[in-house]
Amino acid sequence: MRMVYSITLLMAFLLLITTGCSSRLETSVVKADSTIVYSSIKAGGIEAKIRLFRKKSKKTGKLIDEGKVFTIKQNRKLRALVELENYQNNKELHIHLDWIGPDQKSLHRKQLQIVPGDTTSISSYISLSPETRQAGKYTIRIYLFRELIAEKEFELLPEFWFTDEEAKKTKANITFYRKISKKNPGKRIGEDTVFVIRKKRNVRAAVEIANRFAFAEHELKLRLNWYGPDGKVIYRKQFVLPPGDNTSILYSSISISPAKRQAGKYTLRVFLFQKMIGKKGFELLPQSGKNH
Repeated sequence: MRMVYSITLLMAFLLLITTGCSSRLETSVVKADSTIVYSSIKAGGIEAKIRLFRKKSKKTGKLIDEGKVFTIKQNRKLRALVELENYQNNKELHIHLDWIGPDQKSLHRKQLQIVPGDTTSISSYISLSPETRQAGKYTIRIYLFRELIAEKEFELLPEFWFTDEEAKKTKANITFYRKISKKNPGKRIGEDTVFVIRKKRNVRAAVEIANRFAFAEHELKLRLNWYGPDGKVIYRKQFVLPPGDNTSILYSSISISPAKRQAGKYTLRVFLFQKMIGKKGFELLPQSGKNH
């Protein structure tokens, strides 16, 4: 009887040790950037911030297409940047990142040791190719010494295919103008379809996408092609709107200085994926022509 009692006390003691050694609060806090944080019990303890994005600009270092919803696509990656906060950079840390799929199973892990003097930013990525991913809700989790300190949920959507029927409902309304008012930002000056070739002058276009919000949860690829009098492309501008981006007006412009342009009829055509959803023409006159 004493032995059973002793064993019971021992098990209770071991349970107390294993459940009482956590250095994290049991309840989580959702930060403004949607990172779910399990804060340290001790004030000033190490925490982590998670940022998800598609790629980083080589020129500016800016994260491109940062968010929580991404599109499955061939030869594409989803990247994570984990920034450690409150790390004094004076001791060794054991960190591991775990990417979790819709089935709640781990699909990729990354482990690393951070030693004094190392960076406090950690990066990892997974492929978004359809051969390896399916649509659904995913999670990335960050562990410090095997203890969960932060996680972030995100969603992968199937690649969007734009049909002929959808193309009929989605039109691009184009407005040409000369410039924006400095006194009244947003007000367009010189709206027209006839312009005069002149040094240091541009023709600008505001392209409003009708029915834009019907596709707000899909990645949209738009292209604006400017054509000269000979029917050849003189300039093109491409836009990739990530899921959740509500942009409905796109802007582009071309120079109409005499060194670059000749008089004649020009056209702007707007493509959503490979389907044209709008076009509009305008005319350039020589400098001695109509005064605009």
